[in-house]
Amino acid sequence: MYYDNSQLYTSFKDENRYYLENDEKQLTAEITFTQPNNDLFIIHHTRAREGNKKIISLCPFAKLEFEKKKEYADVWKC
Repeated sequence: MYYDNSQLYTSFKDENRYYLENDEKQLTAEITFTQPNNDLFIIHHTRAREGNKKIISLCPFAKLEFEKKKEYADVWKC
């Protein structure tokens, strides 16, 4: 659990999903993925926009994608 702007959030992990809920049990952020082996994650979907969240990319490839594609500007925090 953590607080952000006086709102309480709880994080969860399912088999192929990480997500956050606010204190009203509303989904606020989500990443779905598969893990074909111990060295690889494939991200299928994020819900950063719906929760008005930002993504910080530590991965060089993902960072390049955020920089190249203007449609990601609203969710990318450089």
